[in-house]
Amino acid sequence: MSQALTIIAQSPVLPKQAEPDDTRDGDADLLSQLIDWFEEAERASYNSRALSERDREYLDGQQWTKEEREALRKRGQPDITINKIREKVSLLCGLERKARTDPKAFPRTPQEEDRADAATQALRFIADDNSFSITRSSVYEEILVEDYGDIEIGLADDGKGGTDITLTHVPWSRI
Repeated sequence: MSQALTIIAQSPVLPKQAEPDDTRDGDADLLSQLIDWFEEAERASYNSRALSERDREYLDGQQWTKEEREALRKRGQPDITINKIREKVSLLCGLERKARTDPKAFPRTPQEEDRADAATQALRFIADDNSFSITRSSVYEEILVEDYGDIEIGLADDGKGGTDITLTHVPWSRI
């Protein structure tokens, strides 16, 4: 997260007036800087992404390396895995589903109880409209396994001249 904040804080300010020839050079410089920032962020997160991928493979039962499998095969042993990791993650996901609660807004003062009730109804409508319980469970599993989870809140045109609030699950590998 601190890496993202650093990138935002360093974003370049484009000149207000530029000659046509200067714009091309400025765009090339900006593009070069953005590419450098992207590659730096990618390098900075390489180790954590590799660990997250390893953790997902463990959950999926792929816990043996090629060398270990080959050594077992030479000894005539099967590569049997009793996957306790999947059992534990399934248990924790089940507890999350069982302990789930509906969103609720609380008033700051007794005079704001009507506003809090309206906010609670709005939050519950948005959650129901977006299947929030399913999305929340997907994100929770990713937080347990890969240590990353994200839901993107957005606005979408409803086709009737209004907008809908959307909740979209962002896979851990795209954060």
